[in-house]
Amino acid sequence: ILAKLQLLTREGYKCALFKKITNSFGSFQKWKQNFLATGMIRGIGWVILYEDPIDGLLHNIWVDEHNINHIAGAKPLLVMDVWEHAYLTQYGLDRMGYLHAFFENINWTVVEARFSSLQETRPLSHSKR
Repeated sequence: ILAKLQLLTREGYKCALFKKITNSFGSFQKWKQNFLATGMIRGIGWVILYEDPIDGLLHNIWVDEHNINHIAGAKPLLVMDVWEHAYLTQYGLDRMGYLHAFFENINWTVVEARFSSLQETRPLSHSKR
């Protein structure tokens, strides 16, 4: 995971997404723990990392229906499928194994690009959070 985290840093300073994760959750590790814990919620659905357009913070949200529980006006930065079809064939009942494998394969360059594009359209009042 260390190599993946290095994608979140550029030339000795932390990129905007890493700063936002730290600001929203206290640390990258706390965010990761929260993201994985959200993925272990009983049931089927998705874990979605959103930036809330109202409070300007990042949130890990459990969504079990296509049209329910999304943050109004928010765009997803990272989506993890936790429906059984996503992991049962390869991981059986080892859901946590699947979650860790998912996490190890996140393309942070893509997530950072999504985050950066949101910042370009976000009102100035949220840019300092």
